[in-house]
Amino acid sequence: MNDRSRDDSEKLKSLSEELFEEIRAIVRQGADHHLEAIYNQKKAELQQWLTDECE
Repeated sequence: MNDRSRDDSEKLKSLSEELFEEIRAIVRQGADHHLEAIYNQKKAELQQWLTDECE
């Protein structure tokens, strides 16, 4: 695995972990009123990262 692949892997892992932690917190609270906002934020972060990688 080259350095770029490793960095990509680490970034995807980080984004995934953040999303799962947010979901876990919501499930524990028993409330889902922020799910769409969290989803949209993480989706935007991923799209931005993918756009940056393609340039």
